[in-house]
Amino acid sequence: MNHTADPHCDICGCQVRKIKLLKKLRGQYYCQKCYVENRKKHRAETFETSDDKEKIIELKQKMDHDDNLNRYVRKNGHLPRTYLPKRKGINFSMMPKIKGQEGKKKSNRFSSYLTLEEKQNLFKILMKKGCTYQEAGQRVKDLVKEQKRVREYLRFKNKSESEIQKAEVNLMEGLLK
Repeated sequence: MNHTADPHCDICGCQVRKIKLLKKLRGQYYCQKCYVENRKKHRAETFETSDDKEKIIELKQKMDHDDNLNRYVRKNGHLPRTYLPKRKGINFSMMPKIKGQEGKKKSNRFSSYLTLEEKQNLFKILMKKGCTYQEAGQRVKDLVKEQKRVREYLRFKNKSESEIQKAEVNLMEGLLK
């Protein structure tokens, strides 16, 4: 076929301005539309005849996930703190809510826990009693470590919370002497 005179698509027969706008595939010339359709058809056939459909689907999902992440980074300039893609097919607003009282969350804090303000006040009291800056800071640190150690030891002995709190209060009183 001589395409120098009138370049046209061998499939649909549409005319193009230049021969370089045609794609050559297996000896035939395709216009852009026919080429795209041919590739779509070929991809569908390959997918249907493939033995690894699960792998192909998994790879496609991974590529979509990466594309979404890259789009977010381009838009916002940083990675998301917690990137969770939207789940498709599940409407969470329609899910039933469980009625009843929610359980109280267990707190790791205890009554004799020293807050920052309490540590600062204790530090000032020790300074007024004549301790140096380093000594007062070290005594506060030692008190916190000792509190943790006593609490763990009493928990190991299966003591009640009230007994543990009394022991820690006695420990704090001993430091101020």
